[in-house]
Formats: sequence, structure tokens, C-alpha cells
Amino acid sequence: MDVKYSNEEIKERLFLSIVNRSKVGTDEYLADTPYEVKGEFALVPRFCVGDFLNENPLIEGSAKFTLDMAVEAGITADEAISLAKKNSLKLFPGRLEEVSGGFEDETELFDGILAPQIFSLGNNNNPWSSSVIFYQPELIENLAKLQEQDILVFPLFDNAVYAMPVSGTAQHQELEEAVREGAKEISETLQLTVLSSNALLYDRINQVYRQTDGLNFAVSEGVNLPAENVTKHFSR
Repeated sequence: MDVKYSNEEIKERLFLSIVNRSKVGTDEYLADTPYEVKGEFALVPRFCVGDFLNENPLIEGSAKFTLDMAVEAGITADEAISLAKKNSLKLFPGRLEEVSGGFEDETELFDGILAPQIFSLGNNNNPWSSSVIFYQPELIENLAKLQEQDILVFPLFDNAVYAMPVSGTAQHQELEEAVREGAKEISETLQLTVLSSNALLYDRINQVYRQTDGLNFAVSEGVNLPAENVTKHFSR
């Protein structure tokens, strides 16, 4: 780091970002940083090198937090991820907003598929606001309880994640395919990089996320799954 920060300042400036492991390359982007694996995603701490605006904390500039920086700050890789989650919740509290017009309305998706409700999650001040499903999991958990349904979650872009209550497997598959096609269209039209075209199904009974490839993983603390399903990896 060109600017010298105290250990406490370093800890306060960590926040959470999210990347798709298949797109960044585990051996390259993730080789020198602490990260936590959640399905196809990796949760990566970043370090704010700009100014914090306390009432409206925009990140003016940031850099990937490396293992060497962790050693310099006197913290472990595990502690760096934990601090990044804690700080993100404080700096960028997520919001859950309905974008589908009303509880009785249906919103038409890309190819005529109807979704009863669509919600957006995140915080506009956070360029990696899709990570909100990992540092503030109660947003989806509470939505599932309120709706008494499982929730289909689409982390489409770094700063855009959407959620839809689903009532069964048929609707789940129909919505997932519609959103996948829509993500492709948006990506091609607007030249945006899609974080993931796959959906995550939040199982409200077992409190786990299910991927389309059959992999399950937990988000909240205290939910235990087999080691092959919930993994943590630190490269050093």
C-alpha cells in the first residue's frame, strides 16, 4: 500500500465483494487473497483506499485485499472475511424492494413468463451489492418466512440481485429459464458482464441454497452441511 494505514484503519476499511470462480480463475485472481467459497461464487475482501462518507458511504476506490496485507495488518484470512462481512453490513445495509407493482399483480418476464412478485436487493452505494445475500442473509430468510414460499435468487450482476417467491418445481424451472435468457439478452444489448446466469433456490425449510447443478450450501451461521457441500478455502 502506498499510503500507510494503521492496523485498526485497515480492519475498518475492509468490505465484501463477490466474484464468479469460473470467470475469474481460481489460480489467478484468487491465488493471493483470502476467499470463501459459496457454490459457484467466491467471497473476497476488498480494501477501501478512498474516503468514506459517513452519512453516505461511497467507495471512491478499492483494491483486492491480499494475504500479504492480512499479515501486515496482523489478522488471519478468516478474520479478514469476517471483518469484511461485518463492515459491509454497517456501511451498506441491504434493502429489499418490490419492483413488480403489487402483491396481487403479475409481472411479465422476458418471454411472456409471469412472475407473481419480483424483489430487488442490495445497496446502490456498493458496487458489489450482490454480496448482500451473504453478509445480510436475513433479507432472503425473512422474505421466505413472510411469503411462506421458497425464494428463487438471481445474482445477475455485481451490483444487482433479484428474488422471486416460487410455489413449486414447475414455476421454479420456468422462471429460471426465462431469467437466464433475459440475462443473456441484457448482457449482449448493454455490453454488461453477467455475474451469474444461474439461479439459487433458497430452501426455507432446510435453510440452504440449492444450485441447479445439485450443490447445496448454507449462508447463515449454525447451519451444518457435509464438508463437500459447504467449503472454505484460504490459499495460504
